[in-house]
Amino acid sequence: MKILLTLFVFFFSYSVFSKNCKITNGEKIGDCSGINVNTDSKDYTINSYKSISGISGTVNILSGGNVNLSGISDEVIVSEGATVSISGIADKVINNGGKIKITGNVDYLILNSGYTEIYGIIDYISGKGEYKIYKGSIVESKYYD
Repeated sequence: MKILLTLFVFFFSYSVFSKNCKITNGEKIGDCSGINVNTDSKDYTINSYKSISGISGTVNILSGGNVNLSGISDEVIVSEGATVSISGIADKVINNGGKIKITGNVDYLILNSGYTEIYGIIDYISGKGEYKIYKGSIVESKYYD
């Protein structure tokens, strides 16, 4: 009897306290009370130190720029003399001569020049820039150990 009572209390509390909220294209569907959806993105042009989190559009890092990027970005462009560390998610990263360290996830990495260290996940990589893939990375569906 105690087991049945315990199970009843567990399932009752689960059904009473759980919420069903689905977010599609920034639109809340269902019981989403108390849930905030951030769909705003901001573009950045940086030539000094900056730490960026949250949602960003294009992040253009100029010479002298040093950026820690930990949110979600549409596009990251790294110029010669710039440095960026990406621990978040980026759709496209273009290295035009800077230094990049990736511990996050990048869909499309374009290496025109510069140097890139890969510790994370890269879906597609192209270009003739210099790069090194470290143990534990996944590049184009291949695990490096």
